[in-house]
Amino acid sequence: MPTHLSRFSRVRIGLAVAATSALALTACGGEESSSAITPDDAEFVVSVGDEFTIVLEANVTTGFSWQLEQPLDESILAHVDDDYIAPGTDAVGAPGKQELTFRAVGNGSTRIDLWYIRPFDSPPDPGNEASFPVIVEPG
Repeated sequence: MPTHLSRFSRVRIGLAVAATSALALTACGGEESSSAITPDDAEFVVSVGDEFTIVLEANVTTGFSWQLEQPLDESILAHVDDDYIAPGTDAVGAPGKQELTFRAVGNGSTRIDLWYIRPFDSPPDPGNEASFPVIVEPG
């Protein structure tokens, strides 16, 4: 069942890197809604021009970060930003959040496939993986 995202909302998609790998969807801008789903069992429907952010638990002190497994279909999505938010604690080994922001630039269906890897490892050995199907509709 597709999850439709509001055209004028900044969308944040969160994924905790845990055994359950639950996904919470929150539409910002006054109204909040969330649902627990796994990355592979939902399609996110956005309109051309929308931006959305995938927020994933990460710990850069381990050398790992979320990276695109393969290049995006740039006729459909653009990768806009990648930020790391440090944890709000001084606890050793506490994870922070990595925020990957994308913009819908053209109609079509695609996937955002991510690996949690150490970029300097060759070949890459993902500590975790996440996949997000995206459908972009006309604006």
